[in-house]
This record gives sequence, C-alpha cells and structure tokens, in this order.
Amino acid sequence: MKTRTKNLISLVLLSSCLTAMMGCNTQGKGKVDKDNLVFDKNGIVLDNFEGLGVEWGTYEDPDKLSSGSWERSLKIMDRLNPQVTRCMLNYDWFITNFDDKFDSDKSNDTWEYNFSNKLMNNTIDVLRYCDDHNIDVAFGCWNVPGSLGKDEYNMFTEVTSDARWATMTADILEYLIKFQGIKCIKYFVNSNEPNYSGVEGKSKNYNNTFEVWAKGVKNVRKALDDRGFRNIKIIGGDTTGFEGTIEYFNGISKSDELKEAVGDYGFHVYCPNMIIDTGDLAVRIRDIYDQVKKNDKDLGVKRIPHIWEAGLYDGKNAETDSNAYIANYSYGLRMADYTLQCAIAGVNSIVYWDFDDGMHFMYNADGTMTSKGWGMFSSLSTDSAMKQRLRPWYHSSVLLTNLMRKGSKIIDNPANDPEIDNTFRSMAVVGEHNTYAGVVAINRGMLPVTKTFRVAEEFLANAASPNKIYVYIYNEADLKIGEDGFVKENQILDLSLKDEIEISVPQNSMVILSSKEL
Repeated sequence: MKTRTKNLISLVLLSSCLTAMMGCNTQGKGKVDKDNLVFDKNGIVLDNFEGLGVEWGTYEDPDKLSSGSWERSLKIMDRLNPQVTRCMLNYDWFITNFDDKFDSDKSNDTWEYNFSNKLMNNTIDVLRYCDDHNIDVAFGCWNVPGSLGKDEYNMFTEVTSDARWATMTADILEYLIKFQGIKCIKYFVNSNEPNYSGVEGKSKNYNNTFEVWAKGVKNVRKALDDRGFRNIKIIGGDTTGFEGTIEYFNGISKSDELKEAVGDYGFHVYCPNMIIDTGDLAVRIRDIYDQVKKNDKDLGVKRIPHIWEAGLYDGKNAETDSNAYIANYSYGLRMADYTLQCAIAGVNSIVYWDFDDGMHFMYNADGTMTSKGWGMFSSLSTDSAMKQRLRPWYHSSVLLTNLMRKGSKIIDNPANDPEIDNTFRSMAVVGEHNTYAGVVAINRGMLPVTKTFRVAEEFLANAASPNKIYVYIYNEADLKIGEDGFVKENQILDLSLKDEIEISVPQNSMVILSSKEL
C-alpha cells in the first residue's frame, strides 16, 4: 500500500488554532472516523453538478440605478461567474391594446405587445450576457398580468390555467428566441410560488390550487411544443416551503402526464437559522426527494432536483421583503453551509436570492416603492455608499460558484451525519474530467477543530496544478480582499490534496482547499 504523507498545515492566519479539540460523542457511530476524512468514489452524490447561480431578474425601474452601475454590475457578475440564473419579469410591462369581448369565450380576446421599452431592453441585456457566458436561465413571469386593484384581464379566478396565459408565454418566448436570437433559456417558471395562495384582494394567486396550476402547466407545455420549443423545460413547482412543496411534488410524481410536461423538481427554500446550524437542512431535503423517488424513478435522470430561490428566513421584514442580516458575515457563512448541505443531499443546482437590491421593489398602497434588500450589493442611486459595497456573502458565494462548476462531482463523507457531529460539515468537489479538486470545510462550532483531509488520487488525474493548494478562509477576521475589491487566497501551498492534509478550521468559519485558483 502506498505510504501517505501527513502534512500539518499551520495556516498563517490560524497559528493560534492548532490545538486539537475534543469532539462530539460518537457512541453508536464508532465506525465513522470524523477526524480523518477521505473523499473517494464511494462518496459521490452527484457526478454531473449543474452549478451555482444567483437570481438576476429584469430591473423593475432601471432609471433608479446609480450612474455607471450597470457596468459595475457586469464586473461583479463576471467575478461571481455563475452557471445558472433565474430571470423573472411581468407580462403587464408589454401587453397593450387589450380588447376583452366581455363574453364567456376568452379565446376571442385580442391584444398586442410593446417590446420597445426599457424593461424589455434590460431583459435582453441580461439574457445576452447569459448567452455570452454560457449561463443557463430559468425564465418566467412573477404571476398572471393585472393589478391587485383591478383584474384587467379577468385572469385571477383561473390564474395560470387561463388559456391566454399559455398564449402570452409562447408569444414572449418566441420574440426572445426567434427574433432576438436568445439561446440561454432552458427552463420556464409557470408563475412564482404557486402554492402561496394568499387572500382575495391581496394576492393574484388567491384562487390557485395544485389542480389549477397543473392545468396551466399542460396548456403551456402544448403551447411551447406547438411553437417548436420542446427543449424548454417547465419547472416542476417553483413552490415555497417544505409542506407546500411536498404537496406539489407528490402531485407531479403521481401523474404520468405531468411528469412528461415538467423538467425538474424545483422549489424555494428560505431557512430558519436553526435548521441550517444543526445540519437538519440536508436531512429535510433528502426526505423530500426520497418521497418523490417512490413515485418517479426518473428523479435525477429526466427530472433534476433544483433550488431556484435560496435564502435565509431569520431577519426577514415582511413589510419590505428585505433581510436585516444581509450585511453580516454570519449570513455568508450560513449561506455557504446551506449550499453544502443541499449539494450533499443531491440538489443539482442552487440559485441564490438575490444579486442586487436595485432589481425588485415592494409597491405600497400610497404609491411609493421600497427596494427589496436581499442582494449581494445595491446599485440604487438613493442608497448610501455603505449599501452599495459588496457584502460579505458575495465573497463566500464567489468561492463556491467558482469551485462548484458545471459538470463537477460532489463527494460526501459519512461524518456529515448530524448525529455524529452537527457543528462540522465538509465535502469535496471534483472538476469535470478530474481537472481539479477542492475541499470545503465548514465549522459552525464555538471552538476550532483539527481535521485531516485526503482526496482520492484519481480525482486529480488531469489537474493543471495537482501539487498546489490554494487556501481560502471565510470569517470576519481572515477573509482576504485584493486590491481589485474581490476575494483572494490566504495562502498558496506546495502540497497536494491526494496526501493527508491536516488543518485547523477556526470556529464559525469556512475553509476551502483547492487545486485551482478561485
């Protein structure tokens, strides 16, 4: 057997953290070595990961952006380097000359489109960027057209099952794909969070049910197929919350017709801190998809698990739909932990909510608008310089989006079981064709911990720099930002991940060891 060299890494910024600490009680789990972690082919959870991304929807009022902000946003997006995004808009922005015949037959209603406005221009700018950077897009409309005060199109009672919704969807996609040459749209969102029905007068969705939504999906599927858009998959849910998602997923998985109509099992997850902090998120995600698998053996093959909105619930202000903790380092650490748990639970891609505070607004009864503060920064001209700065969770996300690339393998290890230790989690990521490898280690405990990592040698077979390790540390004290304002490595080590690497991971921190620069 080949002799392994154990390398004790005294990270420059962590020299005080090298004392090994007592671990959790592993009684009943004694066969799992939680301190010496090996990542090999037995731990592969996903062998064709689809990448990480961020919600980058149409800006609802581009006139509110600060001077030069669009160019700055593109540079920020360049460094984030996502593989997938979700781009949402409203059909109301484009519908004009609507003629309701005021009879029971909606098929004879007529309308036109005005695509020559700043909202469509911005949509096309976003989609062209995605085309140029090989970013897969989930494209959709927030909800059926019409304002809460007036159901101009008489759609609210039928919601997306209204036949005109399918026609409008096909028309708008045809304009983008055939007339504008957009190629990046891979998924269609058949309305945002359809299971969140609300009440009449406060929600366009008040009359929605799974059955109504399912009818709409079938209508849209036919309309897209008739236009030649069979390659665009309909998101199988885009629901929110665990309970509502289970209802929709079960309904889809038990219907052969619906299974053929949709392209994934995708939903939104806004987690309370406790679910993430204890490692319970991975357990819940697995439980949901285990239920789906009982009815749909093609889960993970024809229909892939996705999370289309990822965020944290604690700190949410319902009136402004903003998060008060978005600028804290702890938000970035939890979102990294969230990402790791979803990946080891088998989720194929994760889209963070969201990119920029300047995109979306809450519209108040008095006619005023309040921006939704969930972003990685703000490009609003009215926001302070502090709010326009990149927030810490942007930097932690950059590290993960650049490591967890399209086509990569996600490798779990048995020690991630929260019954063994619910404060420490790790995974390996191996690039397509074994071109690079990296280890993500997240310590949610109150004390530093010492761990030994080794990645199977085969996973570095085609690595450009197999004997080099780029070390990145995410916490408030050690995050390193370069002169360009973006995250950079803390150290570069002349070592290989195929050997045993012993490191001390500080409390409440993420450490990434990568054979390539992130």
